[in-house]
Amino acid sequence: MNSTKDFSDTAVIVISRSGGEGADLPRDMSLLIDGTYGDKERADSVVPDAYTYFNGVYTNNGTTPDFEPGESYLELSNPEEEMIDAVCSNFSNVIVVVNANNTMELGWVDEYDSIGAVIWAPGPGATGFSALGEIISGAINPSGKTVDTFFNFIGTQPSTANPSLLNNVLRGEWGFKGFIETDYDGSYGYMISDKSVRNGNDLMLGFGSAETDVFTDQSATAMIALRQASKNIMYTIVNSGYYTFAETDPNNQPDKMVTTFRNVNIAVGVVVVALVALAYFLFLRKKKEA
Repeated sequence: MNSTKDFSDTAVIVISRSGGEGADLPRDMSLLIDGTYGDKERADSVVPDAYTYFNGVYTNNGTTPDFEPGESYLELSNPEEEMIDAVCSNFSNVIVVVNANNTMELGWVDEYDSIGAVIWAPGPGATGFSALGEIISGAINPSGKTVDTFFNFIGTQPSTANPSLLNNVLRGEWGFKGFIETDYDGSYGYMISDKSVRNGNDLMLGFGSAETDVFTDQSATAMIALRQASKNIMYTIVNSGYYTFAETDPNNQPDKMVTTFRNVNIAVGVVVVALVALAYFLFLRKKKEA
């Protein structure tokens, strides 16, 4: 610890969780540890016979349970709490990286004055983690112009069509100007495109063939919502930095593609102007001969 403190007054804590699609998020880790979680979940299921358990495995650290009864997989374990206490008591600047595909319980962040930043980095892969280092060092600043609405309800309203969350809080209070996208297609009743776009979503992720992806509302209000969604998407693309790659990376392939298309457009424009000039010249000559 002392050698680390001599190196820097800033520490990075990484909290990781592997749960995602096709993987359970145990609601009671103590039951998973003692091997009775699957039986308890099946018994509590609305349709026990159809309940499927993915047989999650967790190896406890030592003889003392890592989780208290009732604590879920998306809460801190006891060893993690002890580690965070140790880091925050020894470093004045702490960055927390949440490497998880799910929304974790992060109320504990407010308990530590030394934690100055939290970065959510779900499944970034090798390339993403390289970018993470550049973000932490300040070399780059992510755009933060795209938001993905989670596949769940908030009370009785789906997050994908929740005007209070998307318009009042995200755009109103936080001043967000990018575009908002659902995290799945419209084949589910609570992800209907009409409702999503009218209530703050701009883009439906998924399959264009899904019947509920078709925007059927032809009212004036719906058209205004569609125009605003298009504006949000175009704003995000224009301000993404995509067209400035050449200044920092001449070998960037996307920028080469943009340059190619730009040159093609210029060439086409020159040809069109030349053809128009030729046609005008021929017209004048023919008129003069007549």
